[in-house]
Amino acid sequence: MSPHLICRVTILGTGLIGGSFALALRKYTTEMHISGWDRPDVAREAQKCGAIDESFSGELAPVLHNSDLIYIALPIAATIDLLPEIARHAPSHALVTDACSTKVRIAQAADDFSPAKMARSSLAAIPWPAGNSPESRTPLPICSAKIRTP
Repeated sequence: MSPHLICRVTILGTGLIGGSFALALRKYTTEMHISGWDRPDVAREAQKCGAIDESFSGELAPVLHNSDLIYIALPIAATIDLLPEIARHAPSHALVTDACSTKVRIAQAADDFSPAKMARSSLAAIPWPAGNSPESRTPLPICSAKIRTP
């Protein structure tokens, strides 16, 4: 049995921010299973470099199945578009968090379709780049998180 409450992580968006989150998990939690969802070429690259265990593209339901943590590292508009599907397919115990640069629109969208579910299982987090550039492909440290309450 794993000593972690979170054993299966799904990362939606496996580019710089999502991939950096996956690499940080790899560094500090070796027993965690990490799935990634993105465009086929981006997801395959994340798997090839060892950031994720398995890659998915297309439908969300298969990648969300059995997730304990769902980390959304997508642009704000894409995140808002996918929230209803995430709410439909995410396990009831799963914690959902995002790396979007603003939380107001995300929180409003989540409340519009599933206020009870999102209020009990969401965590607003902001990645803090600390001067890293996309060209460096250096993992970004995740520096702040705030629990969202209803």
